Amino acid sequence: LRVAAVFMVAVFCWNLKTVNLLPQGINTVLAPPIQMLRIDQIWNQFAPFPLKEDGWLVVPAKLADGTELDLLHPDRGAPDYAKPWHYSQTHRNIRWHTYLGHLWEAAYTSQRMYYGKYLCREWNADKFDDPSRRLMTFKLIYMLERTPPPGEQAQIEQVVLWRHECFPQETKGQVP
Repeated sequence: LRVAAVFMVAVFCWNLKTVNLLPQGINTVLAPPIQMLRIDQIWNQFAPFPLKEDGWLVVPAKLADGTELDLLHPDRGAPDYAKPWHYSQTHRNIRWHTYLGHLWEAAYTSQRMYYGKYLCREWNADKFDDPSRRLMTFKLIYMLERTPPPGEQAQIEQVVLWRHECFPQETKGQVP
């Protein structure tokens, strides 16, 4: 019980340090044992600057027969640009959620082509019997939603991240 109490006091003091409520001398004494025991905590996940942009991905696609659909949700038919009620539930798992969430960031620009090739391969893998159902073209569109100041309505902007042709010899730059 005493050991638990010592740990609780140490963690409490460490947290006071993060908001600069302890003298610097105490910090230099506390830091080595707390870090060695790995009970140090930092509560700045959203601080000092929380995210001011968010959004979701929409992938409008065109098949060889002219059908337009949302490639991420082909069962829904035409692309729906409205904000999903539970965006996190629209992906297979957390890895896909994270990957697709990063595609709009500048640091991941090079991944867009590879993701485009992947989508073509996956869709067209079993369409050899019916060439009219082949995926021909699509766009990766990020629906960018900026956090507005209090009292204002959020504005949503369509940002085209990537245009892709699965069969460029046939479509010859026809991605809208």
